[in-house]
Amino acid sequence: MQYLVLKGKGSGPGLRPAWHIELLIYRINHYSGNDYKTKPRPHFFVMTNKYTAALFISIFLISSMVLSAFIMTGDTVDDGSGAEGKVFEMRTYTTYDGKLDDLHKRFKNHTLGLFEKHGMVNIGYWVPLDGELAENTLIYILSHDSRDAAEKSWDAFRSDPVWQQAYQESHADGVIVKEVKSVFMEAVPYSKIR
Repeated sequence: MQYLVLKGKGSGPGLRPAWHIELLIYRINHYSGNDYKTKPRPHFFVMTNKYTAALFISIFLISSMVLSAFIMTGDTVDDGSGAEGKVFEMRTYTTYDGKLDDLHKRFKNHTLGLFEKHGMVNIGYWVPLDGELAENTLIYILSHDSRDAAEKSWDAFRSDPVWQQAYQESHADGVIVKEVKSVFMEAVPYSKIR
């Protein structure tokens, strides 16, 4: 383990430059057992120019602040305004009888790629295992940079001519989707998906 010690010194005329700084780096060695010892091994780096020293200190402090800001951004909380913060959207589609396979084809061949094109991230797609829902339900989750970003992505997706054509072609044998439910969510701090 290493730590830094900065020492600023003034000096009298004729002895040393009027102002200099010494940078000492100490290495701490830990020994096994109960005999823990610290053996400083100083390495000196002397800056004899006060402008060089000031530059070094400035770079050190700015780097520390940037690193601190970077670390702290991981703990920010979305205020619910939609202006910032990644959000997830869970969508549940209920199809008309016998139309679930048509919906799967449309998603596989068109929808997934168009979502990505318009800034949405495909997280996962599921179907229920039991009961009537297994025959007519698709559940999926997207992620968006924010609620505002989600709205813009959906608007761009719906107005995309490629989507409009795929939508019309998929309805050649009748309407596929009977109902759509959408829920926006934010990840809790202990979620593996964030």
